Amino acid sequence: LCSPFGKSDPFAVITVRGDSEENAPTVVGQTEVVYNNLSPQWSTSIILEGYKFGAMFWIEVGIFDFQASKIGKREGSLSTISSEEGRSITSSASNRKLLKSGQFPHKVMGTALFEIGNVLGSRGNIASKKLQKGGGTVYAHLEKSRDDGAKGKMAFQLRGLRLVNQQNLGRKSNPFFELYRKVASPTGDLWNSVYRSNVVNRNLNPRWQTTLLDLEAACNGDLNRAMKVVVKDYRRSGGHKDMGEFETTMENFVKIKEDGGNVDENKGFKLRKRGKEM
Repeated sequence: LCSPFGKSDPFAVITVRGDSEENAPTVVGQTEVVYNNLSPQWSTSIILEGYKFGAMFWIEVGIFDFQASKIGKREGSLSTISSEEGRSITSSASNRKLLKSGQFPHKVMGTALFEIGNVLGSRGNIASKKLQKGGGTVYAHLEKSRDDGAKGKMAFQLRGLRLVNQQNLGRKSNPFFELYRKVASPTGDLWNSVYRSNVVNRNLNPRWQTTLLDLEAACNGDLNRAMKVVVKDYRRSGGHKDMGEFETTMENFVKIKEDGGNVDENKGFKLRKRGKEM
């Protein structure tokens, strides 16, 4: 993405135009904001309804630079909340009303139109478009929902113990984590972010907030699908520092769960960084 003012705080608004790109758009979802980043990977999955195989179906992706001050918020505090909380801000009733009336307070960075059939016919179901009215490129990945997949929501909370400090001068790290799902691609496997936790400040034994994960959005209902957790040390500049990662499945999370926030260290996952255990 391009911005004449340095790094932006982009989020996306997804609208449906249906069988013609000339139709009036209908908003179907918004992503969270990724702060201080011109190459964002959003954690929001949008469920599209109404597509029929073989029929034309157009969607539009609008990219906006979030203006925290315009809605009476401070960027510093907003950038440490979870992707779920962030999405509730960009998709609030007041924001949707302003968008519909043409009074949206956030700066347009560009728009792109995609035809669903063309995306599904692309390698790996991934297509890219140059942004109109702006600069940069936006990528769309589509995946058919599994008819036999697990449905519903999962209460999901992670806790860390004795994380390796990435700070110096007596300061402690500010850890958060991202949850990714594996996506098979002709050019190699990809990892798509599906959730970003809140930041726990100055704590090497963090207990992150509980969230309700939609299983269809997180793993397309496949509890044995490969998932990855990456723990990072938050930096306000957007240059977060890796603290380690591990791979697992949603099924494994269910098997090792402990009620009430208790921890059985024998069941925990060991973080690895560059192939070495942390």
